[in-house]
Amino acid sequence: MNNGFLVEHLLDDRLIDRDAFHTVVLVGYDRRSRHFIARNSWGPHWADNGYFYMPYDFIYNRLRVNYRNDLWTILQIQPRSKTLPSVLRLVAYPS
Repeated sequence: MNNGFLVEHLLDDRLIDRDAFHTVVLVGYDRRSRHFIARNSWGPHWADNGYFYMPYDFIYNRLRVNYRNDLWTILQIQPRSKTLPSVLRLVAYPS
């Protein structure tokens, strides 16, 4: 990590732990710098306030990402049609 920017290691680099996997959430992108903006789960004291920047090419390399099991996308966000019930209502008066 370099100021929040992911440094790509070579695939045969000894620093890569092939048995340990970690999931992050891509929350945006920057077309000019060609980076995805990713949110990590390690808290705000890590990288850039808990976020880091991943080069587009990192995602496109199938040897680095488990496409079959771990790559998801949101195609559309639908607004709620009504407000959700309160916790009290869910506990005291389950339907």
